[in-house]
Amino acid sequence: QPGGIGYTCGYGFMQKTTDNGLSWRFLDIDGDNFTAMDIHGDKIWVCGYNGSIYQTTNGGSHWNILRNGNDITLPGYHLNDIIYIWINH
Repeated sequence: QPGGIGYTCGYGFMQKTTDNGLSWRFLDIDGDNFTAMDIHGDKIWVCGYNGSIYQTTNGGSHWNILRNGNDITLPGYHLNDIIYIWINH
């Protein structure tokens, strides 16, 4: 990412740096073992092993839950990767 911005994710957390990795801060997102993310500027999609999918449009300041992988009423999926594809209509 330009400007020294970077992200990392793992078991129950996501972190963001704005200084090329010299310091990291935790983002307000948890509840799954986050396995992958797809980043397009401030738009980020992240998936978790238990099937959670989250999305932000402001670099991680606020997250939208698109799928709650911990919801026992939903089919169980183990997600290892996520790719966002923009389709113009």
